[in-house]
Amino acid sequence: AQSLKVSADPDDVETELIRFVVDQSLSAILSGNAPTVTATEFERSLAPPVVAPSPATTPSKRRWLFSAGYSLSSLGADALAHGPALGLELRIPHLQLKLHAMQRLPLQVTRKQASVRLISSGVRLLAASPLALGGGLSASLGAGVGLDATRVSPAATGAVQSFGVSDPVLLGQLALEQNWGAVQLAAYGGVEWAWVAARYHIQRSSGSATVWVPARTRPCAGLSFGYAF
Repeated sequence: AQSLKVSADPDDVETELIRFVVDQSLSAILSGNAPTVTATEFERSLAPPVVAPSPATTPSKRRWLFSAGYSLSSLGADALAHGPALGLELRIPHLQLKLHAMQRLPLQVTRKQASVRLISSGVRLLAASPLALGGGLSASLGAGVGLDATRVSPAATGAVQSFGVSDPVLLGQLALEQNWGAVQLAAYGGVEWAWVAARYHIQRSSGSATVWVPARTRPCAGLSFGYAF
């Protein structure tokens, strides 16, 4: 069998070539040497070529994200607890599980000629529901629980020695996240509510006196950079 490709408007050379191929084909048919093609082969030749599908890349349904940032929480009108924070998040479709560890810088609170020095560490565990906003931007709304462990050092005449306290909290949080591939910038704000109404006292000659009562409802915020893997 001979194959021939010509243009839509053949010139003299192509016309001669067409005539030659036709003459050769007729001679082969008349001499009984024409190639035969089975019906199956003919049908196969008419079918479109089978293209092997490229292996699809299935996106991972589970991702981890590690973050580092800074967080703060208002304990009262003039008492702002703040410090660095680390986070680890498990992200699956429609759900984010977040674990944050925080270290607060020393906080000095002075009342009634007495002061209390606080150094605290805390953990937060919450679940959030994400919503894609487009362009790599997303929002999430979450709720969870936390625990603060605080070293209290009163400073006043007759004050007790340093002691430790634990402060469980409930929290709600709204976060905005901007993603560039595996890199993320996130900002969040929310409210924490202390389960226990803490009160800090000192001992005077006239008896025990309350130095400071931190707020139970505490606005909080933070900023973090993360990397997903």
